[in-house]
Amino acid sequence: MRRASLAGLALASLLFVTAACGDDDDDSSADTTAAADTTAAPDTTAAPDTTAAPETTSAPATTASNGPAIAAESISFTPKELSVAVGDTVTFVNADAVPHTFTEDGGLFDSGTKGSGDAPFTFTFDTAGEYHLICKIHPSMSATITVS
Repeated sequence: MRRASLAGLALASLLFVTAACGDDDDDSSADTTAAADTTAAPDTTAAPDTTAAPETTSAPATTASNGPAIAAESISFTPKELSVAVGDTVTFVNADAVPHTFTEDGGLFDSGTKGSGDAPFTFTFDTAGEYHLICKIHPSMSATITVS
């Protein structure tokens, strides 16, 4: 009797599974085929992405605001000369592997020591003039900022 119960249970399970799967005329099989078709080759006729800025070694590092900036890199300030307008804020970034300072030699500002990866230093120039930037750690590093 126990074998008959098990056989009946197996038959009932088989019928349930078969009924749940449906027949081959069901529209769901067409949907699965369409959804699964992701092997199509990518469209190579589209124009290349030209929104990325070209890489350059002479431009200074910039901030998210894309304002004027001076970077310390390769024991040098880049650019060596920067012209800005009165009221502009200049961002100073250490992109070098060694620490630097961004110091105006007349004492107007001094960033303190900035290591590689430290937060940028910013300064807003409120007066027209010519300002000389130096690094206290590396005296050979200099740049000129002209504010007009």
